Amino acid sequence: MLSLSTFIGNKTYFSAAFVFCVHSLLFSSWIIYIPYVAEKLDLSEGMLGAALFCLALGALSILSWAHRLIRRFGEGQVTLFGTLAMAILIPFPLAAPSFLSLCIVLFFTGIAAGLMDIAMNALIAAIEKKDKVFIMSGSHGFFSLGGMVGAGVGSFVAAAWQNPLLHSITVSISLILLQLVLKGHYQNVRLVAEPTQTKAPFSWKPLMGFAAIGLFIMVGEGAIADWSALYLKEEAGASASFIGLGYAGFSLTMALGRFFGDWISKQAGSYLVIGTGCFVGILGMALILTAREISSILGFTLVGAGFSVIVPELYRASSSIPGVEPSKGVSFIAGSGYVGFLSGPVILGLIAEVSSLRGSFVTLLFLTFTAFIVAVLSARQQGSVLVPRFRLW
Repeated sequence: MLSLSTFIGNKTYFSAAFVFCVHSLLFSSWIIYIPYVAEKLDLSEGMLGAALFCLALGALSILSWAHRLIRRFGEGQVTLFGTLAMAILIPFPLAAPSFLSLCIVLFFTGIAAGLMDIAMNALIAAIEKKDKVFIMSGSHGFFSLGGMVGAGVGSFVAAAWQNPLLHSITVSISLILLQLVLKGHYQNVRLVAEPTQTKAPFSWKPLMGFAAIGLFIMVGEGAIADWSALYLKEEAGASASFIGLGYAGFSLTMALGRFFGDWISKQAGSYLVIGTGCFVGILGMALILTAREISSILGFTLVGAGFSVIVPELYRASSSIPGVEPSKGVSFIAGSGYVGFLSGPVILGLIAEVSSLRGSFVTLLFLTFTAFIVAVLSARQQGSVLVPRFRLW
């Protein structure tokens, strides 16, 4: 793949992007054991939801502080600290002896996860600016790969070992050791702000458009992760062997799209990439709403292709707004993304209860269309070129 060759040929790029894979692997080692924790502590659905909310609350609580830490210590150092902190904390929820202790450790794990998320995106943005390269989308491709490996291989290991805590600790120690080997290639990366950048007044207007798009798209990502299989079963009448193919197709095209996204962005520019991604997502949502087995699966696959490039491009664009510190822009987009990804499944569940699951996906179509309109209006406001000039060499 075009983007992979860029990472393989440069140790700094690969090491920084691999942090995204580490984040996803660590988080997967927690996700696959959520049912185990719920059964172990005899948690009701409401109690489990409250515990998971503590994880989200921890991630959101660090947003306003992350860019200050990055300004003080640099993108590379904060990325390393956030990575090690998350790796150390991620096994603790599995060992929690009570509901209260679970909530506490999830809150602090959320802080580490949120800090790592913001720092690693700021790190890639800093590398892009320093070296004049495009690697943001490919880095998010590593995140997608980590999730696929973590969930797939992790589920197999979980069944073989039958020891969740040992599994989680093994993953954490392995990734900590690997980071200690790779850290020298990225920990000293630090973007020095230009004088004009530090003196320019902070502008909310461009960020608000990006944040709105991020919110709407991440609502869709979170909802598809949680509801795609049920939708195929109940609305499209898919057989048991097909109900997992919607999310599988979505995940596959998400990963592939991100590895090609940097090349596309370099040719087309951020606004066109974001707008086109939203448009492709609209087409995919329309196919999903046909509520037929094959077309709905193709719809989920098409949505993955469209959505794949949007969030990485939002991070890249938000880190390049005049008058806005890159880390502050990244933090703002991360915050809107967290709110969308975490609240989306809950909101869609409520809509499904009031109307139907199909009604929930009609809402997703509307949100994706709204994101497209915001992208078009933002492009016009910035005078962006709407027709790209592609070069194949």
